[in-house]
This record gives sequence, C-alpha cells and structure tokens, in this order.
Amino acid sequence: AKRIRILWSGTEALGTSRHQTVRWDGRLEIQGGSVLEVDPLGEWATDDVLALESAGVVSWCTATAGNHAGIVLRVDGEEEARFRFSSEQCEFAFTLKQAGDGLVQEAGEYRKQVVVSRAPGEDGSSSAQITWREEEDVWGTQPYWVRVTQVDQQVAWSSPVYVARHQPK
Repeated sequence: AKRIRILWSGTEALGTSRHQTVRWDGRLEIQGGSVLEVDPLGEWATDDVLALESAGVVSWCTATAGNHAGIVLRVDGEEEARFRFSSEQCEFAFTLKQAGDGLVQEAGEYRKQVVVSRAPGEDGSSSAQITWREEEDVWGTQPYWVRVTQVDQQVAWSSPVYVARHQPK
C-alpha cells in the first residue's frame, strides 16, 4: 500500500477571517485501486466532516482561511490507478504515479491550490540543521524568522533574530 497526501489551501480574499474563508467541500474518486484508510491532516474545525464512503470514494466538508487542510490516504493500487479530485474550487485528475512524483493544481487567486504528493513518513527526524546566506547586500539591522511546518501541518515560528550589517567604508 502507498500513502499519498492531498493538501488544499488559500483564501477567498484579503482581510478578516470571515472574508477569507474558502469552502473546499468535495470528493475523491479512485478507479483501478482502493482506499484502505483516510485521515484528516492540518487544520480541521470541529464541524468539518471526512468520510470514507467506499473503497473508491472519499468525501469531505471543510474550509481554509490561509491555512492548509487535507487528507492522507493509504491506497492499494497500481501506478496507473486514476484519481478524480472534485471540490467547489477545482476539479482535476491524476494517477498514483503522478501523486508519487508530486503535482500542484492552481485553484484561483490568493494562493488557492491543491498539492498532491507522496505522504512523508511519520518516523522522520525530529531535528534539522540549516545554513542560510542572504543573497543581497542588506545593510542595517534586519529581522529574520524561522518557520517550521511539521508533517501534521502544524506550524511554529521563531521570535525574530536581528542581524546588524554595516556597510564597509
């Protein structure tokens, strides 16, 4: 069985949450394979719904307002198994092979999109080390933040780290 992740995100407009909400109510149909298990991923409200209707159909009622929401599926099928994603925002088809390679379906303004990919393992490293270098000559004191997105789509930000660079004389 293979695990794939489908994430939808974006906002309807800039502004307050009430105006940003995007409805993603929809379904996923599979031909040539079967869904063994489905789990919610990211920010789901208490009244959001996820249902495995049959081995070939998953449905949901959920919304985003700048955040990510989605599902992780455990699927049994060949690389040619076909999926059809249908929501209020967009419709598209893909194969299990394409899901493994990763794809992005744009769904409108304000970063509305659906990202399909292989689901990352849940047993990965709990630490990371990064090195970053500013590519432009930025002088003065500048704030920098680190944002980390975990496998479950929970996000953490650092407090700003201020770096002072003075222009050479």
